[in-house]
Amino acid sequence: MKIGIFDCPSGAAGDMILGSLIDCGADSEKIKSALMSLGIEELEGFSITEVIRSGVRAVKFAPVIHHHHQSSPNEGHHHQHRHLPDIERMIDAADLPEKVQQDSKAVFSMLAKAEAQVHGTTPEKVHFHEVGAADSIADIVGCCLGIYLLEFEKIYCPKVAVGSGTVECAHGVMPVPAPATEILIRGLNVFRGEADTELLTPTGASILKYFCLPGEPPAYTNIRSGYGAGSKEFPKMANIIRLTEGSSGDEQMMEKAVMMETNVDDSTGELVGSLTGELAGKESCLDVWTEPIYMKKGRPGVKFCVLCKEDDLDRIAEIIFQSGITLGIRYHKLDRITLQREFETVEIEGCEVNLKKGFYNGKQVFCKPEFSDCRKLAEMKDVSPATALNTITGPLK
Repeated sequence: MKIGIFDCPSGAAGDMILGSLIDCGADSEKIKSALMSLGIEELEGFSITEVIRSGVRAVKFAPVIHHHHQSSPNEGHHHQHRHLPDIERMIDAADLPEKVQQDSKAVFSMLAKAEAQVHGTTPEKVHFHEVGAADSIADIVGCCLGIYLLEFEKIYCPKVAVGSGTVECAHGVMPVPAPATEILIRGLNVFRGEADTELLTPTGASILKYFCLPGEPPAYTNIRSGYGAGSKEFPKMANIIRLTEGSSGDEQMMEKAVMMETNVDDSTGELVGSLTGELAGKESCLDVWTEPIYMKKGRPGVKFCVLCKEDDLDRIAEIIFQSGITLGIRYHKLDRITLQREFETVEIEGCEVNLKKGFYNGKQVFCKPEFSDCRKLAEMKDVSPATALNTITGPLK
């Protein structure tokens, strides 16, 4: 399995991420050609150069803006106010693969929702100041295309520095991380870093949040790496981001997960059963079950167990606490290995049946129909579910 790992000790911005993608092998000519097809009137071209940051070679990506469109010296970005629908139309009209168009619009939608939450408006009405400028549009679309060209199956970001202090935004001086960035980094592993300034921009945060899994990657073979440079230079650290391409065993999928447990001896079976059913229907819940236990004073009880992804921990905990069955929850992080999965729909005796398949080293080792489809076939043929199951699984063996 081809994986990517972003190491962000000095934060991240769109141009840094794009520089690392190009240095890691993404075709710069394809990226430049595609970005010019966006039709951004103030965009003249691009500069892709090798620079040195604290003794480390890195690639610096920068758009070239027409002189009469450039901002004043006091503005950190080239301001061209645009709304989300304007940007989406530009992306739809550009010469981009459909997947890149979808990803680019999804990243901008994520940004718009964060900005709308900060300013108390709707995503469609948000004025994109910094992120609506030519350079940021190029950064986001360029990163989406670069990731598409490198064909990563999974991308990880173990942690990212956000900085500290204050930053001057379009709406005044704000604490670091800026309000929109603070919303976007929820679910990512972050730390303040070594510089008293903004290290993670909203553009960088949205790209990492959309594409990356938080936490450490599984064991992998290091294939190559690329370094992207930021604009600032810091005295005690290199202002770079590193992208590593790795190869991880493709016979299985290695995932980070969280096991949540709570012991219950003073609730009713109806409440525990209701909570089990509610969580079982949540996509964020990987598994939920109960185990019989004996507690203090010989009381029979149940251990209520939930398996979920790390970034869903708070969401699942809220549901459990709101159910009223417990005052506390234990949890611990773990790794789990799963087979590669595929889903297929087949027609058997006039009934559509959904199959779940598992593969190990490219070989199918598991195939099972959804039981609801077995029951549906049983009702159609007026036979028992067991007979319907045999009818479905017989041809699959």
